[in-house]
Amino acid sequence: MASSHCHPRENVSFFGTLAEAVGEFAEVTWATPKISWTKSDLEKFDFIFLGFIPPTAMSANKIYGAMHVLGLMFDSPKLRLVADSQQIWQYKNSINHIKKDVSRLFDRFYSKRAEYKRAKDSLKYTKIEVAAEKLDSSVWPITYYPALPWTESAVAARSLGFSLEKRLVGLNLDSMLINPEPIDMSEKAPFWSVVPSDGKWLKKVDPFIFRPLIQTVVHDETSLKTIKDSLGLLVPPQDRNLGTWWNYRYIQALNSNTPIVTDWTTIRDFDPSWSYLAYQIEEMSPLERLSVAKNQLESYRSSIKTKNQSIDSLREAILDLSLERI
Repeated sequence: MASSHCHPRENVSFFGTLAEAVGEFAEVTWATPKISWTKSDLEKFDFIFLGFIPPTAMSANKIYGAMHVLGLMFDSPKLRLVADSQQIWQYKNSINHIKKDVSRLFDRFYSKRAEYKRAKDSLKYTKIEVAAEKLDSSVWPITYYPALPWTESAVAARSLGFSLEKRLVGLNLDSMLINPEPIDMSEKAPFWSVVPSDGKWLKKVDPFIFRPLIQTVVHDETSLKTIKDSLGLLVPPQDRNLGTWWNYRYIQALNSNTPIVTDWTTIRDFDPSWSYLAYQIEEMSPLERLSVAKNQLESYRSSIKTKNQSIDSLREAILDLSLERI
């Protein structure tokens, strides 16, 4: 549904890492979905991974071809959805919005999206309406999401707003991203790096810390420099009180010996090193902060599978057709 789902990108993403992992045991073909595709075109493949973000999201610029594919292959055991949006609270409202009236996808506001005119002109003859209806009334395809070590499937289902907990499969492929040896950054500058957020969490945290905040940016390399130079990384939870969610900035902090502070209410039972508040990190000495960072890395790494184990488990998950529709 987004450009990031159609070809490899410079920035690291869950979808791209998933494609890389699948590429360890199968041939991977990237493609931009088209309205012109037929079911026979898609049946040539053993499996189809469809990047699935809120349909009305600004980044859903391939929505028409993607919804067409979803309509064609919704009931096929070959289809796998990959729910990888960073703003998970948008899923429920966005899907409900188009389920009620699929023509809302064709507001003039979206006219610059790929295949807008062609999809609109042939709306009643495409599978876009079929996809919208099935999202509302049918059992969904198996849906993968990026899982943190402390993510519970029931919580993920509630957060995403999908009533398909049994068909949600959490994947953690972070062992493919965590460096064997983190960058040894003994000297840190007196500021916090922050994952951008419009939520209230930072407003609650800000009065209790004294160091300035510098936001990370979209570009991974620039963000890594900000993170590794900072005394710590602040990762706000999702809006709507939906807790923590996977973000590549976690991995960059772990790879650079940078302590991480996030919503302690959703992570307090994972490991003590993850339960520190921002002001506590500020009051520590550089060596104490480094110790926290190393403990966070060790606890994180020990709670996930190795790269080879992750790839083997992924292969088994893809080939497991026991999650039959009920």
